[in-house]
Amino acid sequence: MIQCIEDHRETPLKWGEWDCCQFAASCVLAMTGTDYREAFPKYESERDALRIIADFGSVEVLISSVLGDTKPVAFTKRGDIVMIEAGAGPAVGVYLRVVCAVMGTERMQFVACAGATCAWSID
Repeated sequence: MIQCIEDHRETPLKWGEWDCCQFAASCVLAMTGTDYREAFPKYESERDALRIIADFGSVEVLISSVLGDTKPVAFTKRGDIVMIEAGAGPAVGVYLRVVCAVMGTERMQFVACAGATCAWSID
C-alpha cells in the first residue's frame, strides 16, 4: 500500500483511470492481491462518474456494493478504505492513522482522518 501511494503521489487525476475509486482499488490490490477495479462500472469523465454515483444513490452505496458493509470510523485501522471530505466533495481514500491519502481535484493529497464519515474493512 505504501509503495502504491509513493508511486502515485504526483499522478494527475484522470477520471476512470486514476481517481479516488481507482486509487483506493489499487491500494487494496497492493494489500490483498484482489483487484476490485473490474467490479466498478466503466467511465471516462467526471460526468460519467456522477451518473454512476446517481444510479447507485451515493458513493457509499457504490463502494459498499463492492467492499460490503461499512463500519464505524472509530474502528478503522491502517489500510482500511474511508469516505472523507477532500475539499471538492466526498472522496474515497486510504486510512493511514492520522491522515488519509485521497485523490484531490488534481492529484493525491493527505487530509486529516477526522473528516472521515464511514469506512470499509480491508483484510
